[in-house]
Amino acid sequence: MAILIDTNVISDVLFEDPNWLQWSIARLMEYEGHLQISPVIYAELCYPAEPSEEIDIILDKLSLTYVETPRQRLYLAAQAYKIDRSRGGTKTAPLPDFLMVDMQPH
Repeated sequence: MAILIDTNVISDVLFEDPNWLQWSIARLMEYEGHLQISPVIYAELCYPAEPSEEIDIILDKLSLTYVETPRQRLYLAAQAYKIDRSRGGTKTAPLPDFLMVDMQPH
């Protein structure tokens, strides 16, 4: 079972968030070997990084696997966004959180 981990969980650990650190560490340990990140999450992690190799080191230390997002998943994310908007959602673009996981390691 593959689990797409959110950037916030990784950030909690990297920046030692006082409110979420222990919870995030527990999730990383609980699902070790099954955690993946998408291109969107990789890009979000790259924002504060210098150089880019720093992210690959972090992924390795946290046992996270990078996977591409299949086109069908991108389509489903757009459809979820459309439904959200029709129900009164106010976001102006599809959310990365709408991306669903059923991906193979790359």
